[in-house]
Amino acid sequence: MRKVIPFNENWSFRKEDTGLPLTLPADWETVTLPHTWNAVDGQDGKGSYYRGACWYAKEFPTPSGLCDSRLYVEVLAASLSGRVFVNGKEAAYHEGGFSSFTADITDYLHPEGSGKANLIAIAADNSDRPHIYPRMADFTFYGGLYRGVNLIVVPRVHFDLEYWGAPGLSVTSQPDGESAFLKLQSWVKNADADYTVCYTITDAQGKKTAECWRPAENPGTSVFLPKAHLWQGVEDPYLYTLVSTVVADGRELDSFTCKTGIRTAVFDADRGFLLNGGTVKIKGMCVHHDCGLTGAVGYRESWERRLKELKDMGCNGIRCSHNPPAPVLLDLCDELGFLVMDEAFDEWLLAKNKTDNYYSESLAYGSSMFFTN
Repeated sequence: MRKVIPFNENWSFRKEDTGLPLTLPADWETVTLPHTWNAVDGQDGKGSYYRGACWYAKEFPTPSGLCDSRLYVEVLAASLSGRVFVNGKEAAYHEGGFSSFTADITDYLHPEGSGKANLIAIAADNSDRPHIYPRMADFTFYGGLYRGVNLIVVPRVHFDLEYWGAPGLSVTSQPDGESAFLKLQSWVKNADADYTVCYTITDAQGKKTAECWRPAENPGTSVFLPKAHLWQGVEDPYLYTLVSTVVADGRELDSFTCKTGIRTAVFDADRGFLLNGGTVKIKGMCVHHDCGLTGAVGYRESWERRLKELKDMGCNGIRCSHNPPAPVLLDLCDELGFLVMDEAFDEWLLAKNKTDNYYSESLAYGSSMFFTN
């Protein structure tokens, strides 16, 4: 079965572009993730803080019993880009300092029992790159592994951890009066044998509410909830628990758990914003990804405190400006009842250029270089 291992303690760190280390450096600083090197000197985008490549390194043993499993590294954010090496070989490269990425590193590991420790090295780079990010912005481009790292051990047949950066699952709710449907899609990797996926839904008290199965040949299915408890924002942020499990030959192979709320959200020209068919006035705040004195490092406790203070002020909506937020923030918004505008970018074909009339009048380089639709 799946095992998620927090991988945040005792990293070696160097605030300069040393190049790829092939052994664990003895003279580097020891840090704990999440970490940013700009927590002290961030200057709200004024350009007076360090921007460049810095390196993190750590040794770890090859997990036991990995012969029929796969080992992934999950980097929750590497700003503004991350390059991952295992035992001197590049395992992953990711552009975009506000989104997570995973990489299968199984084939880069030393054999179990060899007595050799594996060395993982990650270059996080927040260099000034005007062709990707504007030189001047209304927020600091913090550098570092500022949302932490996990190791994930999964069976050879598992939910696809690299499918659109998600855990291989899509959930869409469709309320219908007092009942509701949950539309479910999942993607399984290395499935060269017959399998099924079992979905089990429990309510907030842990009572099983519904269950359904899907065959290997059809990634999509739906499950019916006869008496659905809707998610009603700050008034009643009710969440169900969904457990998804890959089963083959009577054995449970891979499984993961997530929370989901049942709701519809519609913008209507005459009635405004409708949550589950009822008009709701959104009283929102624009929230950047940084967390004050800790820079871009945002712990669950600090985000929870901020959201509860906003809720006490009467806030019921969050605009995540201007990039994908930390997953823990989205989880807390679900739990506390906040509506969320989850932005991907703050520019597209017309990119920011604060040194030239703020927005360039001609086509500028930006996010559209990577996503055209």
